[in-house]
Amino acid sequence: MIPFNIPFVTGSESGVLDQVWKNKRFAGGGEFSNKTQALLTDKYGFENVFLTSSCTSAIELCARAISLEVGDEVIMPSYTFASTPNPFIQQGATIVFADCNTDYPNVSIRSIISKISSNTKVIMTMHYGGVNDEVEELADLCKSKGIILIEDAAHAIGSS
Repeated sequence: MIPFNIPFVTGSESGVLDQVWKNKRFAGGGEFSNKTQALLTDKYGFENVFLTSSCTSAIELCARAISLEVGDEVIMPSYTFASTPNPFIQQGATIVFADCNTDYPNVSIRSIISKISSNTKVIMTMHYGGVNDEVEELADLCKSKGIILIEDAAHAIGSS
């Protein structure tokens, strides 16, 4: 049997957890959040790094930051978690699911193009397993059409 959800352990975790308990900073804004933000800024040259407790929280922030109205459409992969469309639905948007590639579960840019309408406000893509080989083409498409692109790149840190 293949074990599921067993975390990788190096042996140094207890010392770090002791520091977290001692500082009473469990959910951000503490020493380790600051170190993570600095690492991401330095390593990748990001201008701003905002950490959230989950990708779901990050998507909720994105959905709230966009002025969505009833009838606005958000195109996203059909192969995604239920928590991906929910924040947009809560803002009144209509979800349009695009098909995934036949050889990999990333959303197909051809399928996205076929779904774009005058009501399309957002296209959301996911870097499944850290891979999204069509993201530059998708970014160019969104820019040319004035569509907001949101990337769920939670799996992409450290990938190339």
